[in-house]
Amino acid sequence: MGWKPKFMAMNTMGDPILNDPAGSAADGLVVNIMTAVDTMDNPLVKQTNEILAKYYPNTRPGYYTYLGMAGAIAFQKAAEKAGPDLTRAKLLAALEGLGRWEPGVAPPLEWGAGNHAGPTTFGYAVWNAGKLQVQQGW
Repeated sequence: MGWKPKFMAMNTMGDPILNDPAGSAADGLVVNIMTAVDTMDNPLVKQTNEILAKYYPNTRPGYYTYLGMAGAIAFQKAAEKAGPDLTRAKLLAALEGLGRWEPGVAPPLEWGAGNHAGPTTFGYAVWNAGKLQVQQGW
């Protein structure tokens, strides 16, 4: 029939651990990315990769590591903004006060009172020969 469907997967399928069970069967899989990809030319991606190589050399950079770094960056920014007497209320107020900002390892985030959803834009990448190739960034 010549039918050659393309399959699309959620962001978690952008982690390199997918290659362990899937191998070449993942080739052509389109992934909606909401975190960085290790080949992105971005200073925070490079810094995250260096930190990972230094402290966790057996962990490959991917969805989960970049998501963790985005959370750490958000916490650090909010904790600094909240001040030295950190409380839960001050931390939440500081997070909501960040507005729209770019963590560098995830799409721009937008937080405010009543808006804790996070990113509003995403990118797309395709698996090919064990590498995730970004087709469209955020």
